[in-house]
Amino acid sequence: MRGLSDAFMADLREGALSGLLLAVQRDDALCLEIREECINVYYRGGSLIRIKRLQCGEFRFYFNPKYFKTQDAFRLPHSSDAWLEAIPRLKAVMDIHFFHHPKGEREAQQMILRENNNSSIAKGTDYYITDLEYRYTAVDAQFDLIAAKWLSTSEERKHGERASLSIIELKYGLNALSNTSGLQKHVKDVLALLQDKEGLETLIKETNLIFKQKRQLELIRGANKDIMVPFDGSYELLFLIANAKPISEALEKELRAIRDDGLVHRLKELKCELKLAKANCMGYGLYADCMDEV
Repeated sequence: MRGLSDAFMADLREGALSGLLLAVQRDDALCLEIREECINVYYRGGSLIRIKRLQCGEFRFYFNPKYFKTQDAFRLPHSSDAWLEAIPRLKAVMDIHFFHHPKGEREAQQMILRENNNSSIAKGTDYYITDLEYRYTAVDAQFDLIAAKWLSTSEERKHGERASLSIIELKYGLNALSNTSGLQKHVKDVLALLQDKEGLETLIKETNLIFKQKRQLELIRGANKDIMVPFDGSYELLFLIANAKPISEALEKELRAIRDDGLVHRLKELKCELKLAKANCMGYGLYADCMDEV
């Protein structure tokens, strides 16, 4: 299950990795994502540094060599302090790589996470992103974003701690609608998850734990207490179409096929609503009132 041990949390908060955590907290271009006794520090949607904690208490650092394909490689650091000092140089390597191989969708994912978790507007949005690139191996699926939907009204935040689970599929531009992982496939993947009691319970447990650990690491602003996504609650599959024309025949065709195939009805039978996110004044803040039911 995704999550960090108490020892790993201590290493991040006051131990050998505290400098790295501070760097992430102070740099809006970075985000730290929690894996299974492992963290990924992302930059522009790509993994800048992956850190695995070994049973002996030592750390294994990893930087993807694919980023050196368009430039000369250099010797990577060995110690945690040296990796921290190397961040600007690693960023520069990734900048050049992304110039030649742009990843607009991945960058948009990270922007959505930043705006809703730790920007100046995060306290007023209705979603907190707990995970990026969530792998559901039972059907070889990947969900772009996992979120805890917790309405930002004063009543909800003051007196309630129950949130609901939101699975977000991001498509960047209209061309993304026609690829092999179209919207229909994502609906079917979510249906498979909702019918997999063990897989769904694992995701909910991870969502609650990661929200708590991100709060402890000061990676989520605006939440003054931990939330709880219940096992008997409702769910939401949210399509977020970024940088697409407002009137799109391709999008309407995809949504019509989903309706005609009875997929929306099957989702509702499993207490899951399918919604389409509308842009809110050109930003990436996610608000419940800006979600249209499909």
